[in-house]
Amino acid sequence: MTRRIKGVKMDATVKLEGIEVKLKTSIRVLGLMLNSKLNWNAHLRKVQAKMDNQIQALHCVAGSIWGAVLPVSRLMYAAVVRPAMTFAAPV
Repeated sequence: MTRRIKGVKMDATVKLEGIEVKLKTSIRVLGLMLNSKLNWNAHLRKVQAKMDNQIQALHCVAGSIWGAVLPVSRLMYAAVVRPAMTFAAPV
C-alpha cells in the first residue's frame, strides 16, 4: 500500500524576477541527473549515451590490426572511459 498524490499539476510555471521558468522532468545536481521521482533513470540514460560515444571514439582510434597498440588503448580506456562510467556509481 502506498500513498499516491493524485492530481498533481506537472506543467506549472514559476516566475522569478519577471522570467518565466518551466518545470523540467529532470535536473542536474553535482553532475548527477535526477528526475521528478528521484530515481537514477535519467542519469543512467545520460551515462549510457556518453559511453556509447566514448567507446565509438576508442574504436576509431584503435583498430584490431592498425592504430594504437593494446597498452595505449588500455591506457585510454582507463583514463577516459572508466572514470566517466563509474562516476557516482555505488561502491
